Amino acid sequence: ANTLTQEKKIFILSEIWKEVSYNFYDPQRLQQINWDSLYVSNIKETVRIENDYDFYRLLKKFMASVQDGHTMFDYQNAFESLSLGELPFGIQDIGGKYYVIAFAQGNSNNINLGDNIQKINEIPVQDYMNKYVLPYSHGSTSQWSIKYALGNIFGSGEVGDSIKIQLLSREGRETTSWFPYIQRSKLRSAPYTILPSIRSKQKFELLDDSILYMNITGFSNRNCIHYLQNNVGKSDKISGIIIDLRNNEGGNEEIADSLLMCFRQDTILKTYKSITRTNNAFFSAMGYGFPAYKSFYENTHVDTLKEDVFYKGQLPTYLQPLVVLIGPRTCSAAEDFLLALKINFPERAILIGTPTAGSTGAPLVRQVNSEVYYKICTRKPLVDPKLFKNGIIPDIFYEKTIDEYLSNTDKIMEIAKELIHKKQSSIFKL
Repeated sequence: ANTLTQEKKIFILSEIWKEVSYNFYDPQRLQQINWDSLYVSNIKETVRIENDYDFYRLLKKFMASVQDGHTMFDYQNAFESLSLGELPFGIQDIGGKYYVIAFAQGNSNNINLGDNIQKINEIPVQDYMNKYVLPYSHGSTSQWSIKYALGNIFGSGEVGDSIKIQLLSREGRETTSWFPYIQRSKLRSAPYTILPSIRSKQKFELLDDSILYMNITGFSNRNCIHYLQNNVGKSDKISGIIIDLRNNEGGNEEIADSLLMCFRQDTILKTYKSITRTNNAFFSAMGYGFPAYKSFYENTHVDTLKEDVFYKGQLPTYLQPLVVLIGPRTCSAAEDFLLALKINFPERAILIGTPTAGSTGAPLVRQVNSEVYYKICTRKPLVDPKLFKNGIIPDIFYEKTIDEYLSNTDKIMEIAKELIHKKQSSIFKL
């Protein structure tokens, strides 16, 4: 389909360039990637594009060049109108390799769980990812870019088209097959072979009769806080708490920080300062002749936002040993939770897993139409670079193995429970 006129395409591209130019939090980053030059070169590409899909891909790559987890272009809701589909299986990166960990029921021909992807369209898999997939994936860290790419870019293509994939089985057998893209609705309605690994649901339960496990998959509601409020009378029976944020991609920062306050006796919580862009037409005019306003004139002025302050009020208090599970899908408000934890009382909890996404920052959302939108990060935490340079680093590194995916086990839970059972005062400090 080619529903957009050439003039409309150039207008959309120009609007995105303008919005990022004035609202992205880091003007220095835009200068480093030659943002204006990228815009000009994309105008030339836009003129040659003859369909909506290729234009949206151009915009996705354009936004991904900023390399920020909250700055992106999304057309996922336009799959049907663009006649796009998905591959009938899911893959996971583990230790630098790509494995098949799930497939839609009825679409398992020529593929087995645990198969290792060797080549795509005759190209070594990592070379293919670097050239054809990752340039379209936004993110300030490689771990987030890869996770997003595997879930939203790699498996997307036109229904009826196919992709050639060379696989290596766990027994060492190589096979090469063509895999068609199927309609997205069919893939979504089909049950996955390994459901918990793909669609983790929020739940709260007791492990070993005394360890409270809280799998919090998002901060869009206050269910986790309500649970703690409703069960505070039973807290004396809890020996420790495990909070699982590995599949938490954010939500409401106020909910995240309220949850954090439930694990301290403090009545006040200060988060962190951050930087944001500032535009002022009058100061820009003054910047033409007065050096004090030059940054406004050059569109490079940033301001510091004060830290947020939260008051505990009627929130409950749980002082048991606390373990937090994290990973590359831990981002946004979930990282706000972790940053406030690390800054204010770093020894209150132990973090286990792999580095987080490295992206937290109040995105500005703009609609292109009812199906397509883009986001621009407007804020960056003003914290010690070591704390957030490559996401938040765990205290104990643990990456789930392919065997755990295939057997639907999670050894990280055993590590967390063992730490809590030890209750070493040198590990957990209130």
